[in-house]
Amino acid sequence: MEINIEKLVPDDWTVEKVNNQIKVYYSNKGRGNSPKPFTLPRVIRVDKEFMEAIGMYLGDGKLSADDKHLGFASIDKDMAKFILDFFINRFSISLKDVTISIRFKEFKEEVLKNWAEVLNILYYKFKIQTSSRTKNESCDIEISGKVFRILFEKIINQITTSNFIYDKQLRRAFLRGLFAAEGNIGVNYEKNYIVCIRYSLCYNEEYISTMLKKSLDIESITYTESKKMSDKSLTVQITNWKNYYKLWKIDLFHLNTRKEVLFLNKLKLTKFSCKINSELQKRLFFIKHFSQRQLAFLIGTQPSMFSNILNNKRCYINIEYLIHLSKLASVPLQEVKQNLMEFRVNDITPINDREFINFIFDLKSYSC
Repeated sequence: MEINIEKLVPDDWTVEKVNNQIKVYYSNKGRGNSPKPFTLPRVIRVDKEFMEAIGMYLGDGKLSADDKHLGFASIDKDMAKFILDFFINRFSISLKDVTISIRFKEFKEEVLKNWAEVLNILYYKFKIQTSSRTKNESCDIEISGKVFRILFEKIINQITTSNFIYDKQLRRAFLRGLFAAEGNIGVNYEKNYIVCIRYSLCYNEEYISTMLKKSLDIESITYTESKKMSDKSLTVQITNWKNYYKLWKIDLFHLNTRKEVLFLNKLKLTKFSCKINSELQKRLFFIKHFSQRQLAFLIGTQPSMFSNILNNKRCYINIEYLIHLSKLASVPLQEVKQNLMEFRVNDITPINDREFINFIFDLKSYSC
């Protein structure tokens, strides 16, 4: 997918070719200074990274009502860096056209320097704002210039009215970018488990929720939608491990480290279990020099677990136990994984994907 920026330029503006780029500007008819020109690529390729940025911008970006600037705000350094690089690398935006503000509840120089290091900007170039209403420090990126502001809105409109959701790579990139900005993971902190994964939008962002829901439908991810007039919110909520697995498969959490770490931490606490064949049972449950009582003590379970599985009174064994037993029996973990009959989440939801199973075993192995 490509967008020809030159074709988006209004007829009464001027376009000058500069090598492989175009210089765009226009003169005011009447009072006031004419807006500054921008030199932009003539054609942009809408690839995975570009669509991730568009999804992210639709969530946390803002186009000024006066057409003079556009902005983006985030509490996450990796997202601010991603968007800043997007505008600089994809549109050749100069830092002289960018104002970067850091908002604090209480100014801390070391925090400012950390933002400067991540964004690769000299720390004294930042505009400092303090507010007692600020919970976490945040970064505001503002690009001034009427020419670029108007053209960028046209680019967004062309993308959002296209059929990008039928391209798997672009569709998933959109879901990732939007989740980085507007997604969150509902957690029951008392019992330490994931309650839901959701997108939280504004009531007037119906066109975004339409693209979101259609994308989820194509990915066969089920959801519920709710609206609240009291706070003008619109929530698309996803539950069930079959859906969480599909979200993991499309790398949904990749663009926001804070949310990705939360998901992985809760994943470590989630119960995954397996059904194993009789041959593997013998190798893991009858280890020379160890009684089953001793094995139970070593892996942190009850001796009855072994007899219940051997006598078909229990079908599934926690994978943490399998990892410990494979070490004690000197059975390679890869061999254990190859001989699994079933893999389930919380003994209920079956998952039959070797890549996910390997990932969970690796994750749990680091925890054991």
